[in-house]
Amino acid sequence: MKYKLIYADCPWQFTNKKTGGSMKSGADAQYPTMTIDQLKNMDIESITDKDCVLVMWWVGSMTQEAIDLVNAWGFTIKNMNGFVWNKLTKLHKPFFGMGFYTRAGSESAIIATKGEGAKLIQDHSVRAVGSYPVAAHSAKPHGFRERCVQLVGDVPRLEMFARKRYSGWDRFGNEVRGSIKIPTRFTHGRSYILEFTTFNNIDFDIICKFDGLRDVFEEVHSGICHTVELLESLNAKITEVK
Repeated sequence: MKYKLIYADCPWQFTNKKTGGSMKSGADAQYPTMTIDQLKNMDIESITDKDCVLVMWWVGSMTQEAIDLVNAWGFTIKNMNGFVWNKLTKLHKPFFGMGFYTRAGSESAIIATKGEGAKLIQDHSVRAVGSYPVAAHSAKPHGFRERCVQLVGDVPRLEMFARKRYSGWDRFGNEVRGSIKIPTRFTHGRSYILEFTTFNNIDFDIICKFDGLRDVFEEVHSGICHTVELLESLNAKITEVK
C-alpha cells in the first residue's frame, strides 16, 4: 500500500525534565517516546505514494526538530500552521497550558507535500482552526482527521502513532491492533523490516548490521525504547527491503 495522506502525531522525546523526563505529567510518563534520530530513521518514503500530503503535529519547543523531520521524510513544508487546535477545557473555557515563555493554549500541525501532493487538495474551504476540549494526554480531536479527509478526499491514508482505530484509516502504533510495519532507514540507504526475536528472555526489535562494526538493536521492553549495543553477535533474522 502506498499512501497519499499521512497523519502523524509523533511521540516527541523532550530533553527537559519539566516536559518529560521524570515528571508524571510529561510525555515519557504517558507513553513510549522516540528521539528525533529514531523518528528520522523511519523509512516513510517506502510507504508513501510519489504524490503525498503529510499532516504532522509538532510542539513549539521543538520547531527546528519538526522541520528537520519533515525534510528527512522527503516532504516540503507548505504551512507550519496548516491546522491549529484551539484548546478548551471540559467546560469549554480557554485551556491554560504549559510553556517556557508564554502559557500555551493551542497546538499546530504542519502541512507538507511530496511530489505533486499539492494537486491532491480537493477542498480549499477547509478551516485551519478548530476549537475542541482536551482529552487524554496529547490525544488530538477526531475533527482534524475529518478535516484531513475533507482536504484531500477519500485517498489511501495512514495515521502514524495511532491510539484508536478509525474507519477508512490504516494505522501504525503500539496502542492499536492491526498496525502496519514501517521499515527503518540507515546510512547505507537500505531499509529493513523490524522483526521480533528473543535474547535472554527480553524481546527486541531487530534493526540491522550497522557499518559492519556492531549490531544495533531497538529494545522494546516495559514500554521503554532505547538503543542497545550488544557485545556479542546474535543470530537474528533481518529482512532487507529491496
